[in-house]
Amino acid sequence: LLGGTKTIYMIANGLYEPNYYSEYYAAIFTTVNKFFTSDFSLKANLISNIEQDSFIFTTGVDYKNIKDFKAGISINKYFGADDSEYTFMKNSVDMLITFGITF
Repeated sequence: LLGGTKTIYMIANGLYEPNYYSEYYAAIFTTVNKFFTSDFSLKANLISNIEQDSFIFTTGVDYKNIKDFKAGISINKYFGADDSEYTFMKNSVDMLITFGITF
């Protein structure tokens, strides 16, 4: 590798796949159903790349009603050194908004 890191090489050549970069990972997934009402659920998740000491913390709220309409919002916070698995894009926070119909 000339003037780069293994991570940069993998990303530049389309070889990167999240959560398959290192050998050891740890994760905690939690969900609270019936959050406020029976239609809402609250989630909080943590995934860690142990070798690189980097993390993704995700929290969000999902809504699903009796008519199978579904909506949600999630916020992802990334922790770790620069150019680690979860911080290589220089993003510290992002948000995902979803909605649709389940059938």
